[in-house]
Amino acid sequence: MIYFNKVFFSKIYSQKKRIGIFENKLSTYLLELLVLLVKSLFCSVNFLHFRLSIRT
Repeated sequence: MIYFNKVFFSKIYSQKKRIGIFENKLSTYLLELLVLLVKSLFCSVNFLHFRLSIRT
């Protein structure tokens, strides 16, 4: 019975570890995407500002 519990918990632990690694990869991917989005937004704002400054 104790052996069964050990195996069961080790299986759950390994699955949790795998999910944790996946979550880390996903969070880093989302963070990079967010950074890219902010950069593109910043560039577009700069571009618009540049265009307006040329016009005036």
